[in-house]
Amino acid sequence: MFIELSTYRWREHCGPYYDNKIGYRTETEFKKWKKLDPIARFTSYLINKKLLSKQELLTINTQINEKVDKELHRAKQSPLPMKPVRIFDVYAE
Repeated sequence: MFIELSTYRWREHCGPYYDNKIGYRTETEFKKWKKLDPIARFTSYLINKKLLSKQELLTINTQINEKVDKELHRAKQSPLPMKPVRIFDVYAE
């Protein structure tokens, strides 16, 4: 079985900002892909088919953000792995 999935990176390689103004892509290209955003399209589908309300989706997003924030805080408070363990399962050519 072969599955091909087209994806698009909305933001910088490392950071929370858009990088459209540095010549990496055109604004036209960005807008084209933005219309194909699967999350936005699925959200619209759920609302249009009355499977979920906007309020229910907002509640779900809030719960997800709370879980992510909680786990991020936990990760930041956790100690780094011991030095010998840091080299396992690391790929390099």
